[in-house]
Amino acid sequence: MGVSIKPPLVCAMFGAALPAHADKMSLSDAPIHQPIVLDCDFVTECYEAEPCQDTRFSVTLEGQASGFEDVNLLVEVRMRSDAADVPLMGNRSNGALALAGGIDGVRHMVTTNADGTARYTVHDADGPMMVSYLGSCAPQP
Repeated sequence: MGVSIKPPLVCAMFGAALPAHADKMSLSDAPIHQPIVLDCDFVTECYEAEPCQDTRFSVTLEGQASGFEDVNLLVEVRMRSDAADVPLMGNRSNGALALAGGIDGVRHMVTTNADGTARYTVHDADGPMMVSYLGSCAPQP
């Protein structure tokens, strides 16, 4: 899961001064690398404009956060569930995650607060269809 981000983007995102060889750097050169392994359990499902209802749906987020400062990191994970195996990218800022990705016309978004409350939303352009799940994410024991 290697990510190669061009230095101007890294500078814009992190405000860090980069060395002269920055044009050959990738995120793997960043000084901070933190594994991410979260189990997310969703207990409410909201389908389109229908009333929300109780559900039981789980995903696992596994990957890495990397960057130049501990409070704002780029994140690359795989989201795995019985329904999907999707690469997601985003950032972690002060413990909160914002991730997005997808395959073909189906887009997946996961957001979490620092306390673990989470929302997972799926958008399908072919439907069109949107499903939103509410729950929580916690590090694997």
